[in-house]
Order: sequence, then structure tokens, then C-alpha cells
Amino acid sequence: MVTKARQGTHKNQSTRRPFPIGAVAVAAVVIAAMALIGLNLFQKSQNAPTASGSPPTNGVVAPDFRVTTIDGRSFQLSAERGQVVALYFAAAWCPTCVPEAQAWTKIYQQDHARGLDVVMVDVDASEGVAQWADFRQRSGNGPQLWALDKGLQIASAYGVTSLETSIIIDRQGRIAYRIGQTIPQDLLQQDVEKLL
Repeated sequence: MVTKARQGTHKNQSTRRPFPIGAVAVAAVVIAAMALIGLNLFQKSQNAPTASGSPPTNGVVAPDFRVTTIDGRSFQLSAERGQVVALYFAAAWCPTCVPEAQAWTKIYQQDHARGLDVVMVDVDASEGVAQWADFRQRSGNGPQLWALDKGLQIASAYGVTSLETSIIIDRQGRIAYRIGQTIPQDLLQQDVEKLL
């Protein structure tokens, strides 16, 4: 009998706590609104040119830049629409950058006539023309463009934070591939081939 009384009390206690359906509905609306706002901000950040921190992603229009090469030629990315453009970020003192620079030299020589331009970008602000020319020599003395990013404007625009970064831009001026590590020449070649 005591047990039944306790069970009955327990039932009464559970029925005394009505489930606030209105509060649940409000919470669901708030969560849905937050999710939609977050999705909208994410999409805007993916499509907006970035001036700070986060690197532009694949499919985004590549930030325009102008640079003078170490042999005096001028290059502006926006003038290269219709070409596939590869950017390789390195430094003259970087021994592990040499093999990929050699790979880009070979790929450029093979595919330049088909519409490929390659810009080798030195991102060490303390280096000058002599050091970059020496690196060029050690990398096969390729005829592609070799430039110094003295103010790190190109690296900043592309969110490059490490050496050995390759960025490939398609014929419409959009980033197609971003590779932040050394990869073999045949894989670089495959990425370029897909865009030519």
C-alpha cells in the first residue's frame, strides 16, 4: 500500500511538470534562424575577395595583381584571362623548393604553347634579384616568369602562409587548385592538363 501511494505521488509529480511546447517552438525557430544566418555568412565569405586572413578558395575569382619580373617584364593577372596561370610561392634559400620549381619549369616548357603561364614568386622580403636569379639557375633556368613579392602583397592576397604553395588559376580567372605542399611533377601535370 505504501508502495502504491509513492507510485501515485510520482505520477502526480511527473504530470505536474507540463512540457512547455511554446518554448520548444521558439528554440527551434531561433536555431533555424542562426543556422540560416551562419550559412549566409559562410557563402559570402567563400565568394568574397579576401583582404585578410582566410585564403581564397577553389572556384573564387583569383585576386588581381601586377608584378615586375626580375628581368623587367610586367605581368598582370587580369590581362591573362584565357590562359591557365600557375603561381608557385618559394624562397631562394629553400632547398626543398628546388624540385617543385624544376617541375614547374618542365611543365611550363611543355605546355606554354597550349596556354599555360607560370609565375615563380619569391616571398622572402629580405631577398633580392641576385638570390632569386641564383634559385632560378638551380631550378633549371626556366623561361617562365620569376618575380619578387617584396611587400608580400601577392602572398597576402592569396592567403599563402607556407613555402611550396602552388595555386592554379583557370582560363576564366578562378582558382582551380590550391596545393600547400610539395607534390610530384606528374600530379601537377595532371592538374594543369584538366584546365588546358
